Amino acid sequence: MIDNLDFLIDFIRIDILFGFGYYSILFFILKWSSYKKEIILEFDNFASKLIIYIGVIYFILWFLSVFIYYFNYANDIEKNEFTQRLIGKYSFGIWAQPVFWLTITQLLRLKFFKNSLLFRILMSLSFLITFERFVIIITSLHRDYLPSSWSFGFSWFELLLTFPLRIIEFIIVVLICKKTSNFICEFVVKK
Repeated sequence: MIDNLDFLIDFIRIDILFGFGYYSILFFILKWSSYKKEIILEFDNFASKLIIYIGVIYFILWFLSVFIYYFNYANDIEKNEFTQRLIGKYSFGIWAQPVFWLTITQLLRLKFFKNSLLFRILMSLSFLITFERFVIIITSLHRDYLPSSWSFGFSWFELLLTFPLRIIEFIIVVLICKKTSNFICEFVVKK
């Protein structure tokens, strides 16, 4: 069960929330150059609302996974160590990232942040480069030397390929959610 929950959390964080940043670039390009702005703005309003709710769902799932991890430990010593990590001296290292992500997704409720391309791109990057990865990158760059095999684990071609794929994936998720919500609303109204 914990593997499925971890997969769902990573899917939300990487595919949906990070895909929102890629989509935001496309949205602002279309907004500035398109003649069907009403359709684009309606879609973006729904996408922004979806990200707000996805941020809350992400935090709830993350919080649930913490409890599941706790109950999966076999003995009291492991449970005690896990509890000390959650409430101990360095507990901010565990809690800061999910609380930060919850906060920035909720900032989309404000019109200023929702209409800011820079904020949306920075928000998206925060889902890709976590605090942990940032520390690893910075410490790797500040070493005395960099070996010739040093890399980020992906090529530029893979990076360019993920750009359209993430946009398409995000748009498909938003369209599915929009059609599902319309279907549910119609079903409730008919009853």
